[in-house]
Amino acid sequence: MTHSEPLLASTLAATPIPGILDLLSQSGPMAMVVLGLLGVLSVLSWAIMIERWRRFRAAERESRALREQLSVDAGNGGARELARNLAHSPLAALYTAFAEESDRLRARGILPPAGRASAEIAASSDARAHGALLRVLERTSLHQRRRFQRLLGFLATTATVAPFIGLFGTVWGIMNAFRTIGAVGGASIAAYAPGISEALVTTAAGLAAAIPAVAGYNYFIASVRHIDDDMDDFASDLLARLEVKGQ
Repeated sequence: MTHSEPLLASTLAATPIPGILDLLSQSGPMAMVVLGLLGVLSVLSWAIMIERWRRFRAAERESRALREQLSVDAGNGGARELARNLAHSPLAALYTAFAEESDRLRARGILPPAGRASAEIAASSDARAHGALLRVLERTSLHQRRRFQRLLGFLATTATVAPFIGLFGTVWGIMNAFRTIGAVGGASIAAYAPGISEALVTTAAGLAAAIPAVAGYNYFIASVRHIDDDMDDFASDLLARLEVKGQ
């Protein structure tokens, strides 16, 4: 071991390791702008994910309550009242739209009152009633799908853009490091450390903003597909219930 090695070891041991706040304090104006933009994207992404998670959980809970009510309420009177009070459930919106359209069709004589014979249903153009109800269900399903997809585009944008914003900060930091090396005329740690720290911090910030956003986007898109399947099944059940009642 040379005499310089103990001196180097003692110097490294006495030198404090910079923390994240130290690295941020050494960052230049452009790096602070990049970090601020990534921070805004990250905060908004987390706020959207929390809001969407709460809305999806409420929708699932209310839809389960409506299905349970329909399974025990043969007359559907209680289910209709319950559906009006379930603001988050897409199935409740489908059921309310279906019930209101059924009432309008009965008022116009297109759909006969419940309990009439199937022959009378055929005589009163039940094909027109079926088509009208199907269009209402499809229109309501589309509206509900858009409601649950709201703000998810921001997560996709953050997942795509944040790494490139971080990469911009990385390139800028490396440029500063080389510019400083050129100015001092030598490659020393003191010369290029601030620029490298900028590059590493902005890279990490870009990944920290993008990874949760892409994970949340994939999760909620899968949840929207599940809601789509649930609405399709529920719409088929509603039309089947109408046909059974008319027999």
